[in-house]
Amino acid sequence: MKKNINHQGDEYKQEDGDVPDDKDTLTVVQIQWWERVKVVEYVEPSTGKREELPREKWDALPDHVKASTQNRAFTRREWFQAFLGKSTFLDRNQPNKNGCTFNVITGMWDRKEKQWYGLLRSMRDPQKYANKWLSQLLHILNTNAKGGVMVEDGAVKDIAQFEESWSAADGVTWLESGALAAGRIQEKPKAQMPAAFMALTEFAVTSIRDASGVNMELLGLRDANQPGVLEYQRRQSAMTTLARFFDNLRFYRKRQGETILHFLRSYIAPRGQLVRLVKEGQEQYVPLAMDDETRRYDVIVDDAPQAPNEKEKSWTVIQAMLPLLQNADMSLEDWADILEYSPLPSSFVEKVRAKATAQQNQGPTPQDMMIEAELRKTNAETLKIEAEAQSKGGEAQMKQAEMAFEGQKIQAEQAGMVMDAQSDMREAVLDRERMQFEREKMAHEREMMALKVRQAELAARNTSNEVSPA
Repeated sequence: MKKNINHQGDEYKQEDGDVPDDKDTLTVVQIQWWERVKVVEYVEPSTGKREELPREKWDALPDHVKASTQNRAFTRREWFQAFLGKSTFLDRNQPNKNGCTFNVITGMWDRKEKQWYGLLRSMRDPQKYANKWLSQLLHILNTNAKGGVMVEDGAVKDIAQFEESWSAADGVTWLESGALAAGRIQEKPKAQMPAAFMALTEFAVTSIRDASGVNMELLGLRDANQPGVLEYQRRQSAMTTLARFFDNLRFYRKRQGETILHFLRSYIAPRGQLVRLVKEGQEQYVPLAMDDETRRYDVIVDDAPQAPNEKEKSWTVIQAMLPLLQNADMSLEDWADILEYSPLPSSFVEKVRAKATAQQNQGPTPQDMMIEAELRKTNAETLKIEAEAQSKGGEAQMKQAEMAFEGQKIQAEQAGMVMDAQSDMREAVLDRERMQFEREKMAHEREMMALKVRQAELAARNTSNEVSPA
């Protein structure tokens, strides 16, 4: 026997044909609920960690154990899950005893109906109006296309043939002689399109968007020559109107994050490794290390620094600072960090960062070492010139400066020879040369300070000698 069957949950899906017996199907219901459970939290003497026991098991322990252990009793909510069959429990477990694994996006609360509702609720009535006006328009067009007719008795020969052929444009309609001339057959007056009909239809369509708070600027569909500042402000006003829904979405993602972290800790982390996607083209396997002592954690939901909105705002601020940054002594790595917030593709930024890392790993080149040696030589000559200009009576101090200069010159030449002979050890030599230069620089500074003090003493003695004869 064939019969129509309506599938539960789908009011439009039907099928014709043999239908299996209802006894062969079973509806399984998944439910989750919470119960108040009394537990005791105590400190394990052997490990010093906090542990929990149900109140019944704690009461069964000896009194001296309970008295010597720090503990506290409290009541909390504990979640359970079950799968219900036709008359019995198919399964009962606890996927997450600290919370429900069904996470939903709430929206706004209706205190009268005691239920949550979302953005589409305010769009229903305008949509109904738009559907009504469109249906009315189609009805008017269809009825005017076919048309009606008023016929006097005796104006046609065969009424059935007249009714059948009147609506057919290519049919032949037979009438009595003189019926058309006498005006015994006339078309019914056609319904005129109301003047404000299209205005009502447009009003209903625009009300769908206005009632929801999603304007044309937010959709990117505003076809008007308006300033960018005005469009940005209107887009921000629409975002403010929808702020509650974004807040609900953030709350949902926090709950979802807590659920995912629980499953990671309980079911995935003990089994091995996970794939962590660091950036595009830099995927790598890392072990998921979860500390058992970490029982509480915070889930922070925020805009990513590379999100389009955040990058647009950050890049606007950086553009105003670029003239100042051009004169700053910034490395290639610093510029790569700045390019993270630019509209440039991420692949280009990663290439710049890779070049900066490669240069940093390679260390200074032989040309850089030669330049540094020349700088040290120039600095020593400068110190010598300053010493000659300032010390007229300190020949011993000048000799010390000259000896120090010659020592630096010899060291610079030795550094160049070592660099040419041992290019593979240039980084180690550079580090030693830098340390030696810093020590010598400090020694020269101390010598120059001592030289200035001695010059001041000599000047004071000369002054006193000149004054004494008088």
